[in-house]
Amino acid sequence: MQPFETGSLVRSKAGHDKDDIFVIIGQQGEYVWIADGKRRTVEKPKRKKKMHLYPICHPDAVREGSMKLLKDGPFRNEDIKYAIKLYRRS
Repeated sequence: MQPFETGSLVRSKAGHDKDDIFVIIGQQGEYVWIADGKRRTVEKPKRKKKMHLYPICHPDAVREGSMKLLKDGPFRNEDIKYAIKLYRRS
């Protein structure tokens, strides 16, 4: 199990979006594409280096019902917002 898997929740630890929560929607080498469903949508994700992110929640670690749509995709902004909202409640 890798800490940076597609569908994982991460927290930004650098940049203007420091401490914001995102979902990884894609990867390539040392970069990942992240979205939060509001400012950074699936249609316009942010590319960020993995070293500037802190993994906080793996998709398998969360209840199956709350993040089942984030495991494989396709990703929707509504699902991403809902998963982040559930994480903040817990």
